[in-house]
Amino acid sequence: MASFHDLYDSCFKNASLLRIPSSNTMNKTGAAKNGTSTPNSNGHATPNPADVVTTLHNVLTSSKVICFYFMTSYSPQCLAFTEALKHLHRSKTAATPSAAPQSSPHKVRRFFGFRRKSKQKKTSATVTVDAAEISVVVVCLDPAGADTPLTALGDAGWFALAPESVRTKTRLMRALHFQQAPSLVLVESCSRQIITADGKRSLLEDPNGLGFPWWTPSASLLFQGALLQNTVDGDGTVTQTTVDFDDIKPTVKGLYFGNQWCPPCRVFTKQLKAAYETLKANGVPFEVILCSSDRTEESFRRHFETMPWLSFPFDDEKLKSLTRLFNVNGIPALLILDENNRLITRHGRNAILGDPEGKNFPWNAKAMYELTEFTVCRLKEEPSLVLFTEGSPDDVAFSKELLHSVAELALADRQTIPRSRSTSTERSDENGNGGSVDMDAASASSSSADSDAPVPSYADPLQFFYTGDDPICDQVLESLGLSDAELPLLVIVDALAGQVAVCDQPEVSDGIVSNFIADFKADRLAMIPWVSTGANYGPTQVGGIPVSAISQALGFGQSPSQTSMAQSNEDGPADSVQ
Repeated sequence: MASFHDLYDSCFKNASLLRIPSSNTMNKTGAAKNGTSTPNSNGHATPNPADVVTTLHNVLTSSKVICFYFMTSYSPQCLAFTEALKHLHRSKTAATPSAAPQSSPHKVRRFFGFRRKSKQKKTSATVTVDAAEISVVVVCLDPAGADTPLTALGDAGWFALAPESVRTKTRLMRALHFQQAPSLVLVESCSRQIITADGKRSLLEDPNGLGFPWWTPSASLLFQGALLQNTVDGDGTVTQTTVDFDDIKPTVKGLYFGNQWCPPCRVFTKQLKAAYETLKANGVPFEVILCSSDRTEESFRRHFETMPWLSFPFDDEKLKSLTRLFNVNGIPALLILDENNRLITRHGRNAILGDPEGKNFPWNAKAMYELTEFTVCRLKEEPSLVLFTEGSPDDVAFSKELLHSVAELALADRQTIPRSRSTSTERSDENGNGGSVDMDAASASSSSADSDAPVPSYADPLQFFYTGDDPICDQVLESLGLSDAELPLLVIVDALAGQVAVCDQPEVSDGIVSNFIADFKADRLAMIPWVSTGANYGPTQVGGIPVSAISQALGFGQSPSQTSMAQSNEDGPADSVQ
């Protein structure tokens, strides 16, 4: 998935932002208070010129840290979190005079006190500027047409993303690893790298921001030191011994987040144990490392002694760092990492359950997937083209042959996404501090704002699904309001936006599929909210599909929780369907 840094110049830098006024501020038309907008020729909302304060680029170049706050104005949880964020922002700006972002690179340089370097004196020294410590950009996820007042979105002086096309908003949500509202993502301005996608949990645990901006240690720092393993003596006694991480051969690994008191974790542990032993017997080079959220060290030891794999020692601080680094929001969770500790998939739980013999090991992205209870979770990750048929063997063969070429091209295009740069935490100093702005980088950034970069093809990735005889296919059709549609049926689902586009051609062919994809890429399709849900960003979805429609088919409860690890430690068992 493309990063915020990769898409910044082409997709985000010129995004319009509105300054949130104080509650008693209103112009004669009410525009400042209500953030009025008018539809453009494409049917997308465009802010009135008088309401546009600045662009995202200008805010980014005048702040050290940007806090992207995804919220809805009607959610009690979001309202409570907004107050916590207000407290943090006020405490961080109290000692630093705020400065409005300027509209031209020259004024930005003057605001920062930048001076052009003398040709006779060259230096590579880093200049620390008196930029604002923190700026908040609100991304409101209220339904279209909600007419939410700007003052309902946050504090005066914050910024709100002006009404944009749904495509722009969903690109931003994916680039910033959005999962559910409320969500707080911190970005380092000078590098455009994500500091943490788990700012919500960090703020709730540190409401005064003493550790702000909550730099998370890199994987290279966390994956070192001692690991635990179980040794069975001749009499059957289990002894826990230590092994150094450096002594473990680099291999594909699964990070298993769970604990003993969570019933779904106990069920999955048995399933994972059976699959692990099968994989080992088949010679698959795979290891599992437990990341335990047990409440006490004694319960952790009892929990781990039943497991045949490795474990991090009982350490609450390390657990917090791991969950923040990988943005883990529920248990049980199994993340699959490659030999270099880069994420392969967040859906390791379903990958293992759907492929316990490891035929698809190491479970890299595929050109296309059959839509099943083990792959439906992927619908929320990216826009998805789904070819619905009756699901007979002939239908499946036809679908795979029809989609093969375009799906392979899409997979190849996905592989052109630049490798993620070093994280901000790896560039911070030994105390985990950052925030200084390099003059050359900032000046280059300001200059780049004057040119328009083309939108790369990987900005709008598309994954492909065909349907077989899994009952989940009918449930998905029903949840999209298409249960009465004639098959075969070609659709593109954007679960983050809660929208679907339906191909209106009575038949499907190579040409029809190609044209449908081209129209999607060009943003020419009529994307409509699906009937039964509309846009739903809450914890009542699985893979973007309503729990009420598919929970019975999946065998899970009616309201699986997306409780964070920190919250689940306090509130008891929690389950997150992945």
